[in-house]
Amino acid sequence: MNGSPCSRRRVVNPSRLKVARERAGLTQLQLSIRLAEREVTRRVQREVVHQWERGDRVPRSTILANIADILGVPLDSLFREEEVA
Repeated sequence: MNGSPCSRRRVVNPSRLKVARERAGLTQLQLSIRLAEREVTRRVQREVVHQWERGDRVPRSTILANIADILGVPLDSLFREEEVA
């Protein structure tokens, strides 16, 4: 280490999101429909779910909490920590 203090932040891990969805047996389209059924947001397009799983976009916190609930996983399991200088 160079002696400079580093902090850590939690960020959504796209691959964990995809793995959790697949383990729940849902397609991207099915996940988007389930989110709409909860009236969390207007219908999330399948393409948006794909972008979340690629890391191109990040779901809002309210949507992310519902995703974890739909997939039956703890919210923390969808995050990773990374160092911030």
